[in-house]
Amino acid sequence: MRLSTTQIIIAKALLAHRGAAFIKLGGVKNETVNDATKLSSTRKPEVLEARLGLTGATIIEGIALGFFSAALNVVLQRANVHALAPADEMMQTLYFAIVATPIPFLLTLLGALPIFGELLFRGVPYLLFLAARRVLHLRGASLVTVSWFIGLAAAVAFALAPLMLLAKMGDVKTFFPISLLFLGLWLWRTLQRRGFVFCVLLHFVHNLVIVALLYLSRPAG
Repeated sequence: MRLSTTQIIIAKALLAHRGAAFIKLGGVKNETVNDATKLSSTRKPEVLEARLGLTGATIIEGIALGFFSAALNVVLQRANVHALAPADEMMQTLYFAIVATPIPFLLTLLGALPIFGELLFRGVPYLLFLAARRVLHLRGASLVTVSWFIGLAAAVAFALAPLMLLAKMGDVKTFFPISLLFLGLWLWRTLQRRGFVFCVLLHFVHNLVIVALLYLSRPAG
């Protein structure tokens, strides 16, 4: 069956129209993906990622953050800024608690906290962010602002949560653990750039470093 010249022209026009519509739809999708990925203006960690891969870069960052948290707490303690760091007595209490029941505490610090902590303080807020982006049609600067507002709120809650656990171990003075706030913000950044699994990995490595340093600096006697 041969098509007439008119039918051939109509068929070509329909194909061209569908192709243009598909290209336009692809552009909208690409724009959405770009908005979702461009949540931070700096990409310096890409150098580390390129050399070590995502897993290697995350492990190195976790180690660095562990040492940073410990060093920051020591500096604040020595400067008598007790409102932003745990007191020496509290760290001793934590050490003796780990020594007394090592398996439950290690399973909590190295297993439960990285997994369930990230689900609660990164996973849930990120779902909230995705819903806000979809409902409010966020783009550009507003997307970045809302993202980091939610990330900051989640980091504050993340920093305050361990105080309830420590309070059950003894008389704990009120303070705000600024080192955990920094960790929470970096974990939010990791979630945005690499995904949830790498948040859990970074959290695990950070806690492993803290536990190791706690053992190495154990109180005398």
